[in-house]
Amino acid sequence: MANMSNLEPAKVKMMPLLKDRYLGDTTGGVLYRERQSIALQYETDRQAVENILPEFYKPADKPIVNVSFVYNTGVDFMKGRGYNLTAFSLSAKHLGERETTEGNFIFVMYENDTLPILNGREMLGIPKLYGDIPPARILPEGSIRCEVSVWGHLLYGIEVTPETKQGDEIISAMNRNLSGVPMLGYKYIHSMEGPPDVYYPIATPSEPMIKELWTGTRGAVYFGEPSEDDVALHKPILDAIKSLKIRKILGVSRSFGSSNLRTDLAKRLV
Repeated sequence: MANMSNLEPAKVKMMPLLKDRYLGDTTGGVLYRERQSIALQYETDRQAVENILPEFYKPADKPIVNVSFVYNTGVDFMKGRGYNLTAFSLSAKHLGERETTEGNFIFVMYENDTLPILNGREMLGIPKLYGDIPPARILPEGSIRCEVSVWGHLLYGIEVTPETKQGDEIISAMNRNLSGVPMLGYKYIHSMEGPPDVYYPIATPSEPMIKELWTGTRGAVYFGEPSEDDVALHKPILDAIKSLKIRKILGVSRSFGSSNLRTDLAKRLV
């Protein structure tokens, strides 16, 4: 086992602590060489967002929810393998002593592989959980359906119709805009007594490289109806998601490309 008094702070360690076991060189970020992203964005009630955000964050000027499904391959820290994820994120901002940071607060992220779940929870403060996320389905009429389930019970899904293919100018603008929007999370480690051992907000930028993009305005979010007996602690999470009522669909999208998650630039917000 590793000698706890001799850990090198410049190297990223994770449990179990073993001598010379590190995540590797993350200088320059973590590359996702191929990824398909399917997403729906909608406007909700400001009060519903306020009820979910932790104390570090405030809703952005517009209460916007993004529901995304991402299918990754060629992931650096998985030696070229891949995994699927889905997330509910809220437009939010952190009013710090030195600066204001605006981005997408990840309320919950489901993934279908343990390694990225542990990495993201321990390093970046993203509330990740395991879920079954099969490949997206392309229906005969052209719409796309994505779902996540736990123990055989549907949690939620989206059905979108991104029918308009965008050109290079729109894609370039999208890449620029997304590069300026960090992923917001918070590190939280429960204490056996007293206040949490760790509890603070964190922001992680990324560098998307979209190559193909389709957009549209037709889409829907749908939910399963599992009981607490069916999905245990996932039930209150699902109830909170359902509280984010859809007031207006703002758009849907499907993209292919790659992305560089700049874990090396992740920072604690103060």
